[in-house]
Amino acid sequence: MREYKSTVITSNKVIENYFKDFKELYADRITSNPVKFPGFRDAIEQALENGVTPCGVVTGLATFTGEENSENGSAKKQKTKKQKATYRVGLVVSNVEFQAGAFDMASCEKVCRLLDDCARLKLPVIFFISSAGMQTKEGGGSLFSMSIINKRLPVL
Repeated sequence: MREYKSTVITSNKVIENYFKDFKELYADRITSNPVKFPGFRDAIEQALENGVTPCGVVTGLATFTGEENSENGSAKKQKTKKQKATYRVGLVVSNVEFQAGAFDMASCEKVCRLLDDCARLKLPVIFFISSAGMQTKEGGGSLFSMSIINKRLPVL
C-alpha cells in the first residue's frame, strides 16, 4: 500500500493511459510570482530546467475511446452489446509535478480558455484533478481564480 501511495501519477501518465491524439493548448501560460514569495521564483525556474511546465494544470484536446451500449434482439431476449465509441474531448489534468498541482492564476486562464473553445466546438470536457489546492504563493489573485471557474462551469 505504501508503494502504491508513493507512486506519482503524472499528467503525462494520465494522458497516455486514457487518451489519444493529445494536443496541448495554452502551454505558454505559466504561473507567476506577483508577490515575490520567497523561494517561489526558484521553484518556477527549477521546473523549467527540468522540463516541467510551471502551472497547476495541463489543458488540451484529445480523443477518448469509451464503450457505447446498443440493444439487439427480440422483445423476449434483449442483449446489450458494447461497442467502442470515440469522442473528441477537452481535457484538464492536474500537473502534480509542479507544486503538487496547486491551482494558480495561469491554471484559471487555461481552463477558462479551454471551456470557451469546447463550448464553441460543442465538445465535452473531462477533468482529472488531484490538487494541493490553491497556489496562495501568488497572493489573493489565485483565490479569486477558483471563483471564476465556479461561476463559469454552470453557464456552459
